[in-house]
Amino acid sequence: MIIAVVFTQVMSNIALAAILVPLAVTLAAAQGQPVGIYAIPVAISCSLSFMFPMADPTVAMAYGTGYVKIKEILKAGTPMVIIGIIVTVAVILTIGKPFLG
Repeated sequence: MIIAVVFTQVMSNIALAAILVPLAVTLAAAQGQPVGIYAIPVAISCSLSFMFPMADPTVAMAYGTGYVKIKEILKAGTPMVIIGIIVTVAVILTIGKPFLG
């Protein structure tokens, strides 16, 4: 998840998911774990791109107005990414684990 969050800040969410989700599936199969436990958090992490304007078109539009600076985007985006990781892990380990295997 951390690798996905770091790389999604500087590249396309869809491209990163296309690269990392198959790797997560392969890793889960190699370790004998349910595929969903690895693939779902990685896929969700690929959408946590809130820290830089190049990461997401909506953030880029806000930055493009000239009213929002990169420092402000980073300041607002970092807590959102951290909260996203915590919520994803909590949901997968509590509610999601019975459904994912």
